[in-house]
Amino acid sequence: MAYLLTLLVFGICLLNAPLASGGWQWDAANALGFMGFAGMLYLFVDVGAGRRNRIHQWVSYTVCAALIGHVAWFIVVDPTVWHYLAWDAPWYMLCGLGALFAVIAIVLLALPTWRRWFGQSRPSFRNWHYTLSLLGVIGAALHVLGSGFYVNGLLEVILYTALCTAVALISRFEHTRRPTTPTPQLAGALLVMIVFVGIKAIPT
Repeated sequence: MAYLLTLLVFGICLLNAPLASGGWQWDAANALGFMGFAGMLYLFVDVGAGRRNRIHQWVSYTVCAALIGHVAWFIVVDPTVWHYLAWDAPWYMLCGLGALFAVIAIVLLALPTWRRWFGQSRPSFRNWHYTLSLLGVIGAALHVLGSGFYVNGLLEVILYTALCTAVALISRFEHTRRPTTPTPQLAGALLVMIVFVGIKAIPT
């Protein structure tokens, strides 16, 4: 499922003008963001039930790192991006920042230390965890659709909306899977990301 979601997220981005590029650094920075978004969707499908809780945690750390890297890379390669971190930034940029802060908050507040500190019961934790995660996915999706850099056609918008809706519905069911390691999932995501940047780098 992780591979499928990653392929879908990146594949939709290649439907319209697949060779259009802003330069390899621009495309690589955006690829990090898309990888983080695909990971967010995956975490909705694999909710960390039972013995998969540890896998869920490690994937969430990877997602958080990818999203932070997405923002940091842009700041390093293009200092003008600082403008988009201000309160008067375009609405889709604010949605993206909101999604990033939501993910960071989810990761930090889900740590055992904080859970014990707030005395959270399991039902309470699951409710706010799901709600904040859903807001993060919505913010990230609006960021992708609003920016219009890769997803700007009607078909792509419909597909992205359908993908997010399907994932949100699937997440309402408890899932029990055989425990695995996150290494193959991360390797697969990195491979898809590299291929995406490589396609964008093809001379036109």
